[in-house]
Amino acid sequence: MASAGLRLIHNSPACTMAARLYPAMTQQFSCLTLNHSRGYRSLRSFPNHVYPPVNKTQPDFNRFPHIPKVPEAISLGREVPKGTKDLRRFFGEENTHTELVLKQFAIVAISGGQLRWKHFDTFRKYFNSFLTNESFVLLRVDAPYRPQTSKSGKRMGGGKGKVKTHGSVVKAGRVIFEVGGKVTWEECAQWMENVARKLPFEAIAISHETLEALKVADKKAELANTNPYTIEWFLRNNIMDCRRYFSPYDLKFGGKFTYKDRHNNRKWDMARQEPYPFNVSHK
Repeated sequence: MASAGLRLIHNSPACTMAARLYPAMTQQFSCLTLNHSRGYRSLRSFPNHVYPPVNKTQPDFNRFPHIPKVPEAISLGREVPKGTKDLRRFFGEENTHTELVLKQFAIVAISGGQLRWKHFDTFRKYFNSFLTNESFVLLRVDAPYRPQTSKSGKRMGGGKGKVKTHGSVVKAGRVIFEVGGKVTWEECAQWMENVARKLPFEAIAISHETLEALKVADKKAELANTNPYTIEWFLRNNIMDCRRYFSPYDLKFGGKFTYKDRHNNRKWDMARQEPYPFNVSHK
């Protein structure tokens, strides 16, 4: 059938069906393709597709990527609506991005906050100056997407200001950057701690073993608490009508990770008991 030359009328039902069944037809007619010629399509030989290798430990591009200033929707000409600051997005605890994919080293947020494009650009220069050809970095947060407005003048009125920049929300306990490859903790600990100090919120540079030990110690300290009267217990039972004076987020999160000043909404606060570096030794 292939030697006789199969011809299909252009835009005909048979041609549409051939295009849909093209992968199956290529197996029978030894790699065929559709070519346009005088209003019909013919099936001819086509080289097999070469797939890239899989299970690579070292990515092709190991440097910190370039983050766009504006979201993709704005670059495509779409209008993004303005909104409030929406500070409640910072409340709560991260439940998804809390584990290390590479099981090596990472920078983890202790309190909630926001990352803007200027932070990403600073970290890109910092990471690329210390990464070697055998190490790489993974970005575990989204590109800036929340619009931030500001007014140019000082007079009241005039409506809402123009969008000045965009940001990304980070909650307590989220993995922000992850470093992997043929590198040891002694080689990258110092400069990763410097990056953690430059973040606009409290964060720590930590290894996988220390992170797991910190989670176990925090859970053990919570279970070892002999005082049954906690904020969560008071809110759940509405003792002395305390819900009137608390926020609905306090009731949702049990009194944790709800403070705007971020002094008392820190992750692993019970296990650390002191500012970083803590007693748990790095491995």
